[in-house]
Amino acid sequence: MASAPMLLTAAIAAFLALGGVLYRPLNWLFLLPGTLAHELAHWLVAFLTGSRPGLPRLIPHRMDCGNWSLGSVSFAPGWLTAGFVAMAPAYLLPILAVALYAYGSGQSLPVQGGVGYVLGVLAWSWWPSRTDFRIAARYPVGTLVLVGILGLLLLGVWDRIELPTP
Repeated sequence: MASAPMLLTAAIAAFLALGGVLYRPLNWLFLLPGTLAHELAHWLVAFLTGSRPGLPRLIPHRMDCGNWSLGSVSFAPGWLTAGFVAMAPAYLLPILAVALYAYGSGQSLPVQGGVGYVLGVLAWSWWPSRTDFRIAARYPVGTLVLVGILGLLLLGVWDRIELPTP
């Protein structure tokens, strides 16, 4: 299998990210590509929907509840756009992961290792945060419209997907 090194690196990176086994500052640096992609997904959708996004904040800080926030993007939520912005990583980062996988397949071993690492941290960062879910729940109209659009896309595209044979 030509992409085995990339998939192995991705699995190790995802394991380290999900387990949080690294010392906190190292964990932040290790997860930075995923955090950047997550926050840029919010920023891009907020910009495209006219939700006036602020610059992404990528410096970790402790929240009031005691948990750590690795990044954030402020935006002006609208009744229709807030769900799209809050759930942006869930529908944009898998697309990025597929593109990266396609790029990394068949490349040299170091390139596959790098792509695998990024795929691993993307596997950690694609899921929306608690705050993202709260925003989406507070503005359900946009969230339901988004779910409907994604559902229709999946129903219409799923039968046409041809996976490569190994």
